[in-house]
Amino acid sequence: MKALRTSCEDNRSIPNGYQDADLLAAANNRDSWIVSTREVDGNSVIVSQYGDDIWWFTGSTTNTVMAKTRVVFSVLPAAFRSVARELLYRFLTKGRLGTKRPGVA
Repeated sequence: MKALRTSCEDNRSIPNGYQDADLLAAANNRDSWIVSTREVDGNSVIVSQYGDDIWWFTGSTTNTVMAKTRVVFSVLPAAFRSVARELLYRFLTKGRLGTKRPGVA
């Protein structure tokens, strides 16, 4: 069985854009972060926030099944929910290392 590599052994550097402290904010501040919005009568309306159990995504085509435009965190074990939120939020706002932010299909 191979041993896992530690960050010291892996000599790859991470660009500065990925070292910012946006996910180090206090948990009570994170819950109010906006994940998605929708335009209604010229006004932006919040659809999902970081602390919600279901994140709805907007911007997909009208023939997309509603179930494919959401992430339900309550189906995950409680121990994994906060980490899953952090990873998904980070991916949505920054994208993968070396690539641009993800967009709507």
